[in-house]
Amino acid sequence: MKHQQAIRTGALAISCSSAGFLLAAWIGWSACPTSIDAKGVLREPFVLIPLGYLAGAAMLGSSAVFVLTSCKRR
Repeated sequence: MKHQQAIRTGALAISCSSAGFLLAAWIGWSACPTSIDAKGVLREPFVLIPLGYLAGAAMLGSSAVFVLTSCKRR
């Protein structure tokens, strides 16, 4: 029983922190300017896009673990 509680607590912590990082990545990508330099190269914060998707996947996965362990408990 304590093991399930630890899994639920960890999953909830990962889900909340991933949601916060997802929001921060989205705001950061929106706030950073996108421009084309003199050589015609696009300058944008591209790294925030895959990091945002990774955080979203972590949030969904840990939320699924949280829900499944909660349903299993009842």
